[in-house]
Amino acid sequence: MVNIRDQFGFNFAGYPLDFVDACRAGKTPAGSALELELPKGSYLLVVRREGYRDARLPVAVPRKGAAEKVRLLRDDEIPEGFVYLPEGSFFYGGDRKAFQSFPLGEERLPGFFISRLETTVAEYLKFLNDPQVLARTNADGTAEPVVEEVRNYLEKRDPKRVLLVPLSRREMRFERGQSGWTTKVPDSFPIYSVPYLAAVEYAAWRTKNDPRGFRYRLPTDKEWEKAARGADQRTYVWGNYLVWSFCACPDQVYLRPHRFAVGVFPFDESIFGVRDLAGMVSEETTDNPAEGYPYKTQRGGNWFTTDEYFYRTACRNGRLPDNGSYDTGFRLVAELNPAAGVKPSAGQVQTSER
Repeated sequence: MVNIRDQFGFNFAGYPLDFVDACRAGKTPAGSALELELPKGSYLLVVRREGYRDARLPVAVPRKGAAEKVRLLRDDEIPEGFVYLPEGSFFYGGDRKAFQSFPLGEERLPGFFISRLETTVAEYLKFLNDPQVLARTNADGTAEPVVEEVRNYLEKRDPKRVLLVPLSRREMRFERGQSGWTTKVPDSFPIYSVPYLAAVEYAAWRTKNDPRGFRYRLPTDKEWEKAARGADQRTYVWGNYLVWSFCACPDQVYLRPHRFAVGVFPFDESIFGVRDLAGMVSEETTDNPAEGYPYKTQRGGNWFTTDEYFYRTACRNGRLPDNGSYDTGFRLVAELNPAAGVKPSAGQVQTSER
């Protein structure tokens, strides 16, 4: 079923991973690796230990003699609302039908956390209405920047201020009252119409106010692509075939408007459990989509575009960092810092080609 218009009353639902005895690979022996001999294909290994958060490790076979060490973390060692991606290799780029795709490559990324859902209106309002942020923000929504990256970019601009409050477009209107900024946009919607520079300021504010000392930032291109793609070079978040009804986009249903609360599309979920990477709003990353261009990359499709290539996991679009767009929001990454007092437990998996 590729379109809800053709489903004749069928309903789809997403289900959690089903851990049955037939799927159990085994237990790591003391001091050595668990060796698995797997047929060619794509696999999701879930490393479990009592007292720790499950760690998902996608694996594409053949990978001759591939070995992966998986660091396990407790729930209280992971930021609330974030998903843990353990260290590991993945394939990126190589999609000729995707706009500005990377050339095909493989890279090993350190472990990191990424927000399971896009940053919401409610979360962003807390930032705007923080007394210190409110004090440096004018009635037009612009503010004195505090992040060096933002200040450096604005040095050649006039005025040298960053737009923090979303641009007033259609129903996305923010008004400033005696108690701060308010909006009629539902709290559970993703924040949008804010530029890249504002997202950087928000990440710095989250870092400053985090009681556990996590450092937040926007994801890099490859971090975003790994979170969306896993290890098997899949074309879309859910596999290799485009199904419009799986994500928030104009072609998924006969509904107006196309805007939704975050996380309501269960099939728009990556192998790591991250949602809304295909649809909802396009997302900012820290890289440039093409060498020599002053744009910042945007990844993923959104609720206003019918261009198929935007929904491919390798696609990279771009926009100027001080230009907010009606179809663009963001999610954050939190860094995995070994110096933060986290005491890891490691499991090692050794795979071989059959």
